[in-house]
Amino acid sequence: MSSSGFEPAVEIVVRPSRWLAGFLFISHAAAMLVVPLLPLGWHWKIAIGVALIASFVTSFRRHVLRRGRYAVRRLVWTSDGRWRLTDARQREHDVHLLPDFHVGPRLISLRFSRSRFKRYSVVLLPDSAARAELRRLRMRLNAEL
Repeated sequence: MSSSGFEPAVEIVVRPSRWLAGFLFISHAAAMLVVPLLPLGWHWKIAIGVALIASFVTSFRRHVLRRGRYAVRRLVWTSDGRWRLTDARQREHDVHLLPDFHVGPRLISLRFSRSRFKRYSVVLLPDSAARAELRRLRMRLNAEL
């Protein structure tokens, strides 16, 4: 995705989101409550429970605490349409926005590719970054659609 070149760069410093933490907790807890009701053997129920716990820990660590190899701490969308992100190790990477992004009034979900096997995802809620920067990002993304 590229920009027309007239907009100033958008810089998003990603903060931990209480909204996202709550959503992850509630959705994973609800799934755990359903597991005992499944018509499966106990060994399958344990496997599903372990997978849900692993999913929660991985998602919480990457998207809320911003830790781990693929956690994103900062995004920059330059005026010439290039994307650059800073990961949790403070390394900067040139990335490409994948076309399956979502822009809503309260949620922005972006996926980036650095190479064939290196992918990053960012979930932005109203408390994830500065309000003005989220608004500018939303406007530019909507202009790209």
